[in-house]
Amino acid sequence: MAYANRDTGNVLGAAETAGMTEYLDHPAINPKQSKHWALDIAVAFPTLHINLSPGGFWSHRFWPISVNRTRWEAEFHVPKPLTGREKLQQELYITRIAEILLEDVTNTERTQRGIEAGAYDTMQLQDGEVQIRHNLHHVDRWVNARTVREALGI
Repeated sequence: MAYANRDTGNVLGAAETAGMTEYLDHPAINPKQSKHWALDIAVAFPTLHINLSPGGFWSHRFWPISVNRTRWEAEFHVPKPLTGREKLQQELYITRIAEILLEDVTNTERTQRGIEAGAYDTMQLQDGEVQIRHNLHHVDRWVNARTVREALGI
C-alpha cells in the first residue's frame, strides 16, 4: 500500500504548513524572521505567559504560594477541529508541548531542591536565558520597591 507524503506542520504547531502561510506572513509573527523560529511568547508580567504558534496557543499562569512553592497552570487553546485528521494533529501538538512543559517543571523542581540544599546562594543562567534574567530583574524590582511608582521605574 502506498502512502501519500503528508505535511504535519511545524514541530510546535497544530496546522499544516500550507495553512500557515497567512499566519507566518503577519509582521507581528517572528519579527526578526529567524530561520530557527518555532513560536512567539508574550508575557504579561508577572504571572502570565502566552505561547503562540500556528494552529493554536497555550498559556501558563504562575501563582506563588510560598517562598519555595508555586502553583502552575497551563491551558491549551485550539480551534474546533473540522476533520479527524485535524483532531489528531491537535492532540499531537498538545502532547508534544505537554512533554516539553513537564520537562521544564521537572528541571524547575530539581533546581529548587538544589537551592534548598544550601550549596549555592545564586544560580548561573546561560546567555540564551535572557528572558528569564529580564523577568527576574523585574520581579526583584517589584519585590524591593517601596512604592508602585518605584516598581514601575517612574
